[in-house]
Amino acid sequence: MTTTLKSFFKIINPLCNALDAGVAIHQIVFDKNRTPIDLEIIEVNSAFERLTTISNKQAIGKRTSELYTTYDASFSDTLVDMVKKNITTMKELYWNSSRRYLKIIGIILQDNIFALIYNDVSEVHTTAEKLQASENRYRAL
Repeated sequence: MTTTLKSFFKIINPLCNALDAGVAIHQIVFDKNRTPIDLEIIEVNSAFERLTTISNKQAIGKRTSELYTTYDASFSDTLVDMVKKNITTMKELYWNSSRRYLKIIGIILQDNIFALIYNDVSEVHTTAEKLQASENRYRAL
């Protein structure tokens, strides 16, 4: 990580920690042939811990394949592709450890470094499930 990026993180850290959204900064890990093999977490905010139940201490410096118990290699490939194509990506998933539905948005910051923004969308999913159950009961009448 460049000195400029480290300085930037230091400046925006108070802002990131004030957010309800989790923020995790990742970098792509390459093998000796420059083939992407994993992702490493280099910074997280306090909301990341609340939303994922993974502490800052547990997360920073760890590879995602080691850290996440339900590691989704296809999502990792999506993130690498996002960086290669210089696009933003989004995925919703259920995070087992925190029992939350999270909308995760990937944003490129610099070269092989990107941010993932974690938003809790559990209430939307719960409401949709209740609505579907209500509709099913109505149709059964």
